[in-house]
Amino acid sequence: MVDCLTLYTSNLLLASDAPVTPQLRYAEIRSKIDDLLASAARPGATVVFVTNEVGLGIVPDNALAREYRDLAGMVNQRVAAAADEVYLVVSGLAVEIKKLATTIGPDERK
Repeated sequence: MVDCLTLYTSNLLLASDAPVTPQLRYAEIRSKIDDLLASAARPGATVVFVTNEVGLGIVPDNALAREYRDLAGMVNQRVAAAADEVYLVVSGLAVEIKKLATTIGPDERK
């Protein structure tokens, strides 16, 4: 179990040896997530990733918080794309969102 992706992202973003520009930090974090996903995809491995949704609120008022929000969104999207199952837990109720996203056709989305 990896708990949690948003804390991992924060640690990478704020590490003392993190790249100095947002573009380089994005590339490095994306690379580290890809490495993590490659490890999780090994035969026989079952990995559960836990994360927080950080993009549903208001736009943060400072550059670092906006960068973090955007990085967490990228990380969540990459992990969800690679996952067999994706759930969003709201008020203690788990909603399987990947299944919904793959079974609803483009004509049915409104």
